Amino acid sequence: TEIYTLSLHDALPIYLDFVRPDFRGLVRRFYRRQLTQRLSHTYLEFPAITSDGAEFWFGQNVEIIEENGRVIGFQAITRDITLQRISQEGQKYAREELERRVKERTAELESANELLRREMIERQREERERRNLEAQVQHAQRLESLGVLAGGIAHDFNNLLTAIMGYAGLALPEVLDKPAARASIQEVISAAKSAAQLTQQMLAYSGRGRFTIESINLSHLIEDCTRLVTTLMSKKAVLQFMLAPDLPQIEGDRKSTRLNS
Repeated sequence: TEIYTLSLHDALPIYLDFVRPDFRGLVRRFYRRQLTQRLSHTYLEFPAITSDGAEFWFGQNVEIIEENGRVIGFQAITRDITLQRISQEGQKYAREELERRVKERTAELESANELLRREMIERQREERERRNLEAQVQHAQRLESLGVLAGGIAHDFNNLLTAIMGYAGLALPEVLDKPAARASIQEVISAAKSAAQLTQQMLAYSGRGRFTIESINLSHLIEDCTRLVTTLMSKKAVLQFMLAPDLPQIEGDRKSTRLNS
């Protein structure tokens, strides 16, 4: 620690000779401020260059000296803080290096987390697609099973209807003189034919039959369905049709249209 007491006239030129050139403006402003504002105590740190070019850092407590109300000089207590500055610079560098590494590591972790998030989203999407595909396969298998079942039932039912129509056809000549019985047998044959058409449609849906596309008059088709509809209606209901006679023909399967009706 050094104590200097210098006159105001000699102070700045001597100190500026020691101050590192890039700090001289700062030191000049520091002393000008202290002297103009008559600050009794101040503190300044600055680098100094020795005659052999070595650099030291000084911490300086400055006190102005007054006489008869006039500032005539200043007294400075100067300490060598070079080691302290080196330590501070080292700590600053270490802190900055640590912050840099923390930022780099944080960026790496954020990048890794983003990749992981994207991978999880992709896996979730693949899992949803897999489940949807499994559901579609299961649905197709159920439909196939239902088709096989419907085809088997339709085939067996068609055999029964064939027997019914055969026996009804054999019985019809035996009742030629009995109008009521003959009408009943004809109704049985007609109903059996309608049921046979339904079984053909079931076979078509199950893949064991085929559709027959033809021109169909909707008004005539509705009239053909009258008997089937009336059997399902209440006896108290009255069924009336208002059908246009000039409807255009449509293309479709007559058996399928009756089934959907």
